This record gives sequence, C-alpha cells and structure tokens, in this order.
Amino acid sequence: MSPGTGLDEETIRSEVSGRLRSVAQRVSRIVNEVTDSQHLRIFVTTDHGRLLSKSRRVHEVPANMKAHGRAAWGQLSVPFDTDGIYIQEDLAYIEAQRFGLPEPSAIILSDDAFLTSDGRTGTETFPHGGVFPEEVLIPWIRFTRDRGPITLSINITGKGVAGASGKLLLDVTNASDVPIEIVQLNILTVNIHIDMNLRLKPFKRASAEWSLSTWPEKKDLPDLKANVTYVLPAGERQTVQATPVLTVEEMYSRDTILDDLL
Repeated sequence: MSPGTGLDEETIRSEVSGRLRSVAQRVSRIVNEVTDSQHLRIFVTTDHGRLLSKSRRVHEVPANMKAHGRAAWGQLSVPFDTDGIYIQEDLAYIEAQRFGLPEPSAIILSDDAFLTSDGRTGTETFPHGGVFPEEVLIPWIRFTRDRGPITLSINITGKGVAGASGKLLLDVTNASDVPIEIVQLNILTVNIHIDMNLRLKPFKRASAEWSLSTWPEKKDLPDLKANVTYVLPAGERQTVQATPVLTVEEMYSRDTILDDLL
C-alpha cells in the first residue's frame, strides 16, 4: 500500500495513466485550435522531484524534526560548515538561511527513507526528498510542431573571373512537408556571406542569384565548403553543409613563358 492514499501500487499507476491521457487529450485539442501562422511550443514540467524508485524506511527521524519520504525539517543545533552543510553518516543537515528554507532540514544521502511519524518501517514508492538528480533538476520536455525531419537538396553553382565579378546561384529543393525559410549562405575559406529571405513551401523548389564583385581563384576551389542556415516555422534556426561547384576563369593565363614568342 502507498502511505496516505489507501491504494496499492498497481491502482496508483492506473490512476496516473488515466489522468495523463486526459491531460494529453486536452492539450491535443488546444493544439488543433491554434492556427498554422502562430508559433506553438508546449512545455511539460513538474513542480518538484521524486526519486523514481523505491526506498526502505530505515532512518529514524532526528530529534525535534518532522519527516516525509527522504527529507526532514525542524529545529536543530549542529556545527554547519562555511557552505551551510553538516554531514553525519548518511544524513546531510543544511542551514535554512544558506539554502533559502523556512527552517533547517536534513536530507538522506542514500536511497533510503525516514520512518513514518508513528515509527513504521517498510517500503515507500517514489518518495519525496533527497539529493538525487530527480530532486535537483526539474525535468521538462518541449514539444514543437513543424520540425521535420527536414530534407533539403542544395546546389550552389556559379561562374566568374578570378578576382573580378561573377554570378552565384543557389538552388534548393525542400523534400519535406514543413515550410522553411533560408536566411543565410556562407561559403567558407573565401569569406562569402549572404543574408536572404528565401521561402520554400513543402515539396517545392526555389532559387536565388547574386552578382559578386570578387570571384574566388582556382587555387581556392578544392577547399570550398558552404553552410546554409534556415529557419523553421517555430523560429528555430538550423544549419546544413553543402559543397559549392564553382567555375573560375583566369583573367590572364599562359601555358608557358614562351607563349609570347610564338
């Protein structure tokens, strides 16, 4: 039996499952009523932590303190260190003012629990209190719609004269059912940075062209890499890599130093 509820563990789990399904249905109804033009994020969190396991009630409650699960509170007199902590065997006493508590507290360092107020032993399921991650960190899950998976086919091509002008073309096919907006193109090693607002609907293709005043040289071509940054409907930015295929024409070129003599 679980203390304070009068229900066994299996019944409690069934009750929790039913309530979670009810909450999920209400959240789903709200989500379906929000228009596609509105950004939507759903956060699932908890108001406090519990040990996601079972604890044995083996620790006596310290004198002048009350306890629940794996935490106790009340007046006490111990020599706190400079961090406001005093450890005695499996118990850590913490100072009220140092930790923002209404009164001093005691925390069990193992996964055991305190005896009940009437001294009962036994096992407690999912008890409160303690220093395990479930207690220190508040778990949460974030749901967003229109996330993907996103599949893009990206072609970056162009032709120009080394050190002079050239034309750069970005051609993108969105093979996903989520609309995106491409906002940035960076071609690394040659310091080409282009901001844009290229919108792609699901399963559509779009392109953009730019005139560049300074075109890369042939020696730069083998090392060219590009980053393309796009934004999801919820505002999240993601970046993918691509390999540009550029053509360079040298303004002046000679096969040998004897060409002028021919």
